Amino acid sequence: KLLDDYHIYVESPLKGPPLLSGKDLIKEFGLTPSPLFKIILDRIEEGHLTGQLGTKVDAIRWTKSFLKKI
Repeated sequence: KLLDDYHIYVESPLKGPPLLSGKDLIKEFGLTPSPLFKIILDRIEEGHLTGQLGTKVDAIRWTKSFLKKI
């Protein structure tokens, strides 16, 4: 059961491409490469793994909200 859960909830999301990339942050938000990229991309990956973010659109919305708060 534990291995099945691992394959479904952890390994599967990591196999595909990330929801957003650094190029997306530049294109969508006009950001320039900085340490902020890592923070944003790490939090998006965490959200993807926990099921809070499932699509690129979700990740873009989350990023917009995050950027408004900083």
